[in-house]
Amino acid sequence: MGAWEYRVRACNAAGCGPYSGGVGVQVLLPPAASSTTSSVKMQTDRSPIKIACSVRWTPVAQADRYELTAYSNGQLYQNQYNGPNTSVATSINQMSSAYCAPAHVVRACNAAGCSPWSDPVTQRLEIIEGGVPVRGVSHEQE
Repeated sequence: MGAWEYRVRACNAAGCGPYSGGVGVQVLLPPAASSTTSSVKMQTDRSPIKIACSVRWTPVAQADRYELTAYSNGQLYQNQYNGPNTSVATSINQMSSAYCAPAHVVRACNAAGCSPWSDPVTQRLEIIEGGVPVRGVSHEQE
């Protein structure tokens, strides 16, 4: 946000008059960029395969909504969320692949516009074996 004050004065061939009183204006700027902090895909190791995905990002001052988009091979390819929250997730019991993608980018928005897209964060795959997530398995680009 920024604050500006404007004053005017009239001039003619004889000279200029005094400045008017100032009038203030508040300016709303687009928010700073957010960053994705985690992107996880959990998947069971036995049939029926169940999948759940979650993505979290940092909150940004002056933002009133965020846009989350799937990202692969240098391209934005699917809008996945547009709203006020700083995380999205599906439950493993829903058998849903919502919010699953090779990578994600996010940007913060307000009435003045949107920030640049964040750097992409690759989605980490966790295989659930016997109910215990196995961490650190890479999610391959599709």
